[in-house]
Amino acid sequence: MMEDPVSEVKRLAEFLGCPFSEDEEKGGRVEEIVKVCSFDSLKDLEVKRVGELQLSRMKRKNQLFFRRGVVGDSKRWLTPEMIGRLDGLTESMIGAFGSLT
Repeated sequence: MMEDPVSEVKRLAEFLGCPFSEDEEKGGRVEEIVKVCSFDSLKDLEVKRVGELQLSRMKRKNQLFFRRGVVGDSKRWLTPEMIGRLDGLTESMIGAFGSLT
């Protein structure tokens, strides 16, 4: 996704059954979506800086739900075993729909 976001967004849209039209592609719609969804754009959203989420009896600051957006940053928070387990779950859930690559 990080290496070629435009191609991956197009592939995701096709997978979801709503591919981009030729006019949308020529008009730069895919690149616009990539830009709006980039970590640089999302990190500046107000929801990240302010507000709280009520979880049953606890409140958590919204900023706790956001990470740095750097490939490999999960290693700061998860053990290799945890990462392997998440990878396995992802592959088993999404693998039913076709290849992940």
